[in-house]
Formats: sequence, C-alpha cells, structure tokens
Amino acid sequence: MDNDGSDKGEISEENRLCELSRCRASKPITAPARRLQSRGHEVIFIGVPDVGPVVRAAHLKFVSYCEKEFPEGSITEAFATVAKLHGMEPLQFMHKKKIFPNLAKAALENLSGKLAETGVEALVIDTTHSFLELVPMSLNMPYVQVWNVLHGDGSGSTPPTYRSPSI
Repeated sequence: MDNDGSDKGEISEENRLCELSRCRASKPITAPARRLQSRGHEVIFIGVPDVGPVVRAAHLKFVSYCEKEFPEGSITEAFATVAKLHGMEPLQFMHKKKIFPNLAKAALENLSGKLAETGVEALVIDTTHSFLELVPMSLNMPYVQVWNVLHGDGSGSTPPTYRSPSI
C-alpha cells in the first residue's frame, strides 16, 4: 500500500488472498483482512478447524485444513493446558507433546493442495507458523509474514521477546 492509501502492487483486485493464523492469533488479523475485503479482494482464511469460529464471527470466509491431524478442539485443548503453566513449562509441554512440529508437518503436507483447491494467489502468514513460508516459496507464490502476537506475560517470569539491535 502506498502512502496515499492506494494499492499499486502487482496483485489485482480479483485475486484471492489467504490468511493463515492460529486460534489465539486469528482475531487481530481479521481487521486488516476486512480492510482488504472492502477494497475488493477476496480474503480466505485457511486454518485448523479451531480457527473457524473466530474467522466466521468476523464475517470472513474460512476453509479448514489438517482436519485429520488436528480435529476440532485439539488446538484449543492444548493451549488451555499451556495457559496454566509458568516459566519454561509451556515450552517443555509444547516440545514434549510435539504440538508445533506436528502442526508444521501437517501444514507442509496439506497446504499446497488446499491452495490449489481454493485458487489462492497470495498468502499472509502468521509468523507463529514455523517454516510455512516454504510452501509459497516452492510454488513461486507471493506472501508476507505478519507478527501479531504481543508478549503477554505480565508476571515477569519469562524473558522478553527478542529485538534485533539498531543498525
């Protein structure tokens, strides 16, 4: 988007854009998705079934994938457990249960087919999807990554997020 608010990029208004988010991170990304939609773009969220209710509540189109590997309720259940842990326990739990590696594996195996099925031509990827950018790269498809998760531990028991030094 240019400074004057106009879109002068290579993506035409009729192109389909896809947003990939996880459950907790889906809500903040719906505002820019609605903005793109208001400018004539077709926006399609692709995600595990648990993401669907948040996206549909924002009146956006949702298509699920990885249903076999992550049936409805599985991600919500895993994160409910993580929410009760402190310090390094959440990382240990996620590692032990292999939630992120299994989600990445399932996404890498299923996403290209879902993109072909829906006709998506560009992606907006939540950076919490580790290595998912490999799919659009392999398809020579334009994509951007969005970091929309703030550090949320007010107790001070976890280290702050990494910030690169100023150049």
